[in-house]
Amino acid sequence: GLDEKNTTEYFRNGGTQIPKLKIKEYAHRAYALTSGHALWLSLLLAQARRGEATLNQLLNDIESGISIEQNDSSLLSEKVLSSIWGTLQDRDKLVLRTLAESVRAETIDDYAEILNSELNYNKFNKALNALRNLNLLIKKRDTDFIELHPLVKEFVRKNHQTSDRSKYISLLIRYYDKYVVILKKALSHELSFEEFLNFTNKAELSINAGDFQGATTTLSEIHSSMSAAGYTEEFLRVSKLLFNSMAWSKKKISKINGFESLLDNTIDRLLSLGQMILQVV
Repeated sequence: GLDEKNTTEYFRNGGTQIPKLKIKEYAHRAYALTSGHALWLSLLLAQARRGEATLNQLLNDIESGISIEQNDSSLLSEKVLSSIWGTLQDRDKLVLRTLAESVRAETIDDYAEILNSELNYNKFNKALNALRNLNLLIKKRDTDFIELHPLVKEFVRKNHQTSDRSKYISLLIRYYDKYVVILKKALSHELSFEEFLNFTNKAELSINAGDFQGATTTLSEIHSSMSAAGYTEEFLRVSKLLFNSMAWSKKKISKINGFESLLDNTIDRLLSLGQMILQVV
């Protein structure tokens, strides 16, 4: 993180309209609350650009619930992001919640397509600009791929139950499904890693939605081809997510078609991978 001197310089050069004499005071308060954490400072600076009153109110809100000794990322996440959440328009929240459920960074155009049933392109762009101005988005360097900071994603997910998250997960699954339907016809070891990701992304989203049958079906479809292509680790990663997310009772497992077969195949892949590692060592 930044030290207090660098925090002050960061605020002074942040493009705010706050007088220089006051910006030092606000920078000191921000540093005391965040210990120089880069993400939280960037979020506070974004509020400062909206005006001194907005920044002062946010700092007051945070200070009312957090002492310096108690300061940690989870507490700051709750206070800072809760305050910001209340200022967002519905379209901003829609985009933010969709990005929070995404299991992999996608391009701006991809997200525009994912959300086209909910927002037209003009409203999508306005929402994107609002989130960008609040420093809530991360754009991968030299690409058009965007994502949320892990702490922002955690906050959005944590504050909504699985049943309330399903709508946004469904939007993403529907996007990947368009590719899955086409790729199924050519499913073999010749598919690229990026093409297989359409399947594993869909499976991971199904797990997050509590649709263990859907995830099992998707993973069962690709296990042979994906392993033959040399992408065993990705298959095992998502299979592990599935197994760790489930309640392991005989009654519940018996209701999931193909589960035992998937479990057997996963164990086989683990053993094969272990043998390969031993041979290399």
